[in-house]
Amino acid sequence: MEAITLGLIAALAWGIHDVLLRYISQQTSIYSAMLVVLISGTFFQFVYLTSNSGPLLIEARAIPTTLGSGVAFLVASVGLYKAFEIGPVRLVAPIVASYPVVTLTIAAMGGKPITVFQCLAVLTIISGVSAVAYFSRQINSDLAENAQQSRQKANAIIWAIISALGFSGSFAFGHAATSFDLELSITFTSRVIAIVLLILLMLILKKRFQTRIRQMPFLLLMGLMDSLAHASVISAGRLENAEYSAVVASTFGMVTILLAWIFLKESMNKLQWLGVLVAFSGIGYLTVN
Repeated sequence: MEAITLGLIAALAWGIHDVLLRYISQQTSIYSAMLVVLISGTFFQFVYLTSNSGPLLIEARAIPTTLGSGVAFLVASVGLYKAFEIGPVRLVAPIVASYPVVTLTIAAMGGKPITVFQCLAVLTIISGVSAVAYFSRQINSDLAENAQQSRQKANAIIWAIISALGFSGSFAFGHAATSFDLELSITFTSRVIAIVLLILLMLILKKRFQTRIRQMPFLLLMGLMDSLAHASVISAGRLENAEYSAVVASTFGMVTILLAWIFLKESMNKLQWLGVLVAFSGIGYLTVN
């Protein structure tokens, strides 16, 4: 139950993050936005850890898995930003949300007993999220036109797959690292690693830092939400059924659309509401089993 609660917190935080991303991605470089989000989120974690006398450095034996988590998280973030930049949402969101399949497979390969009904519950959650995204009417016409071009679609799908694999790898490595050290120290270190690698990537690709002052409040809030979500999923590492936190967190795409319905007054049709019901029925099963 605790792992699922942490997953729901992550889904809500990433949902808020993505609502803001919809606005920001059309006005600034995704690499610049990603850098501000990562740095601000890491700063929030630094303040929390130091104010609570938490350790910033991790044990030597936790370094390999923490490094893996940081690298995979950057891969997931770049894939996510690029996929949503190309769009459309109904194409990429279900693919990104499918990462729990890999997460559950990794857990099973690690000796974790997974029942058939638990696998069906995970597939039910993914199906519900996919339905909410697919039946969305709020799709930018320009993105829809681009998506009709096979090359553009292929690029969007590839980036979405990269993001899904990155998320599953980041959470798997992060959960493994928590067996050696404290959860928040792991997430802090992995994010520092991601920041260093992102700066190197921007230098290699010759991407200039470009953002506007008026965008900073949105980027800082995105950083806070991203940090909270990442820490929530990794913090489940020592709990029973830790992989379920990553599964439930995958509903962030659905949460984004729900938040857009509440705050941006975007419409929700009957099939989307059915998808919400299906997804939460899967979550409900995992909660009681």
